[in-house]
Amino acid sequence: MKEIREALQHGVNIFTKYATHHERKKDQRKFKENLEHADKLTQALTLLDKMDWQPIETAPKERGLRVLVWSNWFKTPTIAMYQDFGNYQCWEGENGNRKLEPTHWKPLPEKP
Repeated sequence: MKEIREALQHGVNIFTKYATHHERKKDQRKFKENLEHADKLTQALTLLDKMDWQPIETAPKERGLRVLVWSNWFKTPTIAMYQDFGNYQCWEGENGNRKLEPTHWKPLPEKP
């Protein structure tokens, strides 16, 4: 993932540099094209970030939203959702386990 992220970022930097060059040359068509390419690569970076494991503190806590979590208890990805019972909050696994103590999360993949 790191190499892919670096390659995408390099592409963003190159297209941004070319856009600046064409802006100085007053070539609006090439300026716009290069900015569009840089924007598409930036969007790809955003999607890549969504695929990567994130710290659990950044996980969405919307009622009923299921996400994939990594728990050191099980050493395997588990589907879970955040539960808020007022005086008690936890991540609950699909099997009802409330002792997950996850460290990381990521969105569930799209259905095929």
